[in-house]
This record gives sequence, structure tokens and C-alpha cells, in this order.
Amino acid sequence: MSDIQAAAQPIANGLKAVTSFISGVANCADQVVNAAVSTVAAAAAPLAAVATRVQSMIANAEGVVATGAGVIPGLPASQNVFNALAKLNATVQLPELYELRSITARMQTNLPLVATPTSPRSITVGGGDLYTIASQQYGDASRWTDIAAANGLTDPVLTGINTLIIPA
Repeated sequence: MSDIQAAAQPIANGLKAVTSFISGVANCADQVVNAAVSTVAAAAAPLAAVATRVQSMIANAEGVVATGAGVIPGLPASQNVFNALAKLNATVQLPELYELRSITARMQTNLPLVATPTSPRSITVGGGDLYTIASQQYGDASRWTDIAAANGLTDPVLTGINTLIIPA
């Protein structure tokens, strides 16, 4: 082994360690993303159930408010009092139910955005190739061309340390 090769070997070994470390960090980030996707999926069904229940409560309250007012002859006094209290309760609850419906609708709209960000992100890698990166980021090595296009690259083989934009 020549003197240059002997001097370069520790550097190469160090770059291998850095590449291995960066790959481990990328795998950890993938696990975090997968956990976020699972959490969002788990929250979607209960949120839809809440939205359905709120809509049902609104329909019931609007029905109570829409019924005739006043004392109904022939009904016991307790029934007339109950009807008046039900109408009063429905009238008081409706604004809060409308607000809750609005909140659940916004949450249902925004929740999927947590799992599927639309903006590109960036990663820093030491060497490697775009096939492997595309496979790690998208689960599809053939999408290396998307990464190449976003970064103005034509060669899928990377040298040195690179910060790459990963399109959504």
C-alpha cells in the first residue's frame, strides 16, 4: 500500500462511519414519519364520529327550537315546564354546537396535511446514490429522477457531503 493510500484509509473509514450515522438518522426520521402517519390515521375515525355526533345534536336542538312555543292546553304543567326548559337548553347549546362543528370540520381538513406534507424537505447525505435515497424516502428507487431534477443533478452517484431537496 502506498503512503497516499495509507494516509487516505483513515479518512475513508471516517466517511464510512459518517455515512452509516447519517443513514441511521434517516431511518430514525422515517420511523418518526411513519409514527405520525399512523397517529393521524388513528385519529381520523374518532374525529369523524365526533363530527357526526355533533351534527346529530345540532339537528335535535334545531328541532326542539322549531317546535311551537307556549303552554299547550291539556298537557300537565310538568310537561309544559319540561318543554320550555328543553327549548331553552337547545337555544343555549346551539351556538356552542355550531362552533364545535366548525372546529371538527377544520380538524378533518387539516389532519391529513400532518401525514402528507406538501412542501419539499431537505436531507444531508455523505456520498451514496440517489437510488438508495429515493428508496428510503419514497419506498421506490425509480423516483431518483425526481430528486435529481429538484437538485439539478444528472448523475445518480453522489460524492462528498450533499444537502438534497426531497420533493413531496
